Amino acid sequence: LSLYEHQSTYNPNMPLRGFLYFADLYKKYIRDVDLSVGRQIKIPTPHYVVLYNGKERKEQEFIQKLSDAFEDDSEGCIELVVKTININYGYNEELMSKCKTLADYAYFVAEIRKNLECMSLQAAVEQAVDICIERDVLREFLLEQKSEVIAMSIYEYNEEYVRKVLFEDGMEKGM
Repeated sequence: LSLYEHQSTYNPNMPLRGFLYFADLYKKYIRDVDLSVGRQIKIPTPHYVVLYNGKERKEQEFIQKLSDAFEDDSEGCIELVVKTININYGYNEELMSKCKTLADYAYFVAEIRKNLECMSLQAAVEQAVDICIERDVLREFLLEQKSEVIAMSIYEYNEEYVRKVLFEDGMEKGM
């Protein structure tokens, strides 16, 4: 039973989210099973992978554990491990070499971020789309979905910007 999720910002609550996702999925999987039977019920082995392209964490991969959220240091009876893979451009080259679409997506995001250093969000996204089409990066997809990609990218980056501003504002007020 595999769950895959994408995160553009670091979230320390992924193990707890995964725990709840798996609980819901297993409930559906065994809904017609009598758990009082005298034999062990076999369930699919869980795997939880997060594809991460935020700027906060720089590791190629990192692990998060549900036990990190426990209130005390005592050993609990439940554990869930999340494997997070950094899909930013320049990371995990072996994985990127096996999946051109993922590598192209990483390049596209890096191009937007580079453009944001010297231009508005709208211009940064539009130029990134044009450059990627020119360089055969996600070319067919971008040609077919250009306006939707631009709109979605602008929304996503505005959301990231708003979170950052709210965090900084909260930190300032806390000081």
